[in-house]
Amino acid sequence: MCRLLGVVTRAPLPLDTALDGLAGPFTELSPEHRDGWGIAAGQGNGSSPLVIKGIEPAAEADSWGRALTGTVTDAALLHLRLASPGLPDVPGNTHPFTAGTAAFAHNGYFTPYDALDELIAPELPAGAAGSTDSERYFLRVLTLLRETGPVDALARAAADVRERAAAYASLNCLLLTEDALYAYADEDPESEVSRRRGPDFFRLRHRVDEDRVVVASSGIPQPRRPLDGAAVPRGPGDPPGRPARHDHTGGSAQRSGTLDYAGTCQPSLTYGGGEHRCPQTWRSTRSPTPYAARSWACWPSARSAPWGSWRSGSPASAVPESPAICVSCAPPVW
Repeated sequence: MCRLLGVVTRAPLPLDTALDGLAGPFTELSPEHRDGWGIAAGQGNGSSPLVIKGIEPAAEADSWGRALTGTVTDAALLHLRLASPGLPDVPGNTHPFTAGTAAFAHNGYFTPYDALDELIAPELPAGAAGSTDSERYFLRVLTLLRETGPVDALARAAADVRERAAAYASLNCLLLTEDALYAYADEDPESEVSRRRGPDFFRLRHRVDEDRVVVASSGIPQPRRPLDGAAVPRGPGDPPGRPARHDHTGGSAQRSGTLDYAGTCQPSLTYGGGEHRCPQTWRSTRSPTPYAARSWACWPSARSAPWGSWRSGSPASAVPESPAICVSCAPPVW
């Protein structure tokens, strides 16, 4: 399995500065997640993201350190790879995968790796760089992006995996577009990996402060601290029929949370001493494990939307019958 880290900042910064002390702890995960690393950094102006990869452990790669200090951006995703058994450590299998202005990284696996091939636009597999299930996941997302937006594309691609794959552990992923960073969380808690590694292994956590948003896989030792975030204005309207999004406006805030799998919406957003509690929980009519939740969040860069136009919610209406929860009210993490 792998580790994910994403960041969006108010203004372009060197990547190690943007990560606000998390670059070192993330790098320290690479002795275990040692089968390659990759970074995609948004460039804006319709340009493809800058992509830097290596097949050695990040902690042993001079190019990793140079990329952290020398890459200036306002939106990026980082990936440490722990390869699935039988998949070689070659550049084509190393995340992130890119196409046009989009970059994608996945943490988890599904089998068989070609479960989605019948749903991928016919011309896309020929351009695949490697042989991973993760890249096929991305190709399905790219196919769906031709007809819908990123949130629905991620939700529908994940639903396709659940329907067609014989098994999956996690579909957690980060999608970087020209305009925003998207996180999608989806775990099978009954998978062999989840049972062996424990309930925290696939959890995605996010932290918001005045100048940045960071989203990360578990494993980074980061103490909880007060975060003096700006108010969160209501973002652009959701597609018709989507369940109500829980936006919060006004006052300074401590904001952190988990793209959670618990099956209930736990509060973590505190404004002026008051707590917002989210009453909505969606449960699966498909899955035998009703606490296996799916959730998403979107953090636009300051280039494309007013800073603070965060959005999060569930894909329940985009994928009827899929289990999901509201994620903007989630347990505090750090």
